Amino acid sequence: MSENEFPQLTALGIREPQRIDRFHINSAAGSDHLRIVYARGKGEFFPVARTYHFPRVQRTAASGEVLESHPALRDAERELKALMEAKEDRRAIAKVALEELDLLKREVENRTAYIRELIEKL
Repeated sequence: MSENEFPQLTALGIREPQRIDRFHINSAAGSDHLRIVYARGKGEFFPVARTYHFPRVQRTAASGEVLESHPALRDAERELKALMEAKEDRRAIAKVALEELDLLKREVENRTAYIRELIEKL
């Protein structure tokens, strides 16, 4: 994963997006809050979570003034969703690979037992 892949996250100062575990977006008092939670190993000094604040943007609509989320927040959310989907895809592939490995292990054990029986009959 490169910085070019996630330009908005890079703009927020996130240098290692692969360490992001999950994120939450909340709204309060005319601003939006993006909280990013990182996967952290034991004994690391990397922060557990970081919060970013984005002001709501006022836009004029036919019904009057409307507050909407900041474009930078929308871009960051889009990048974070793509990142989480990619991680989930990798987890699914890893799960299938481990299942296949277990199946192969059982087949090899069964085949080894059969060959051992044949040798004992000699």
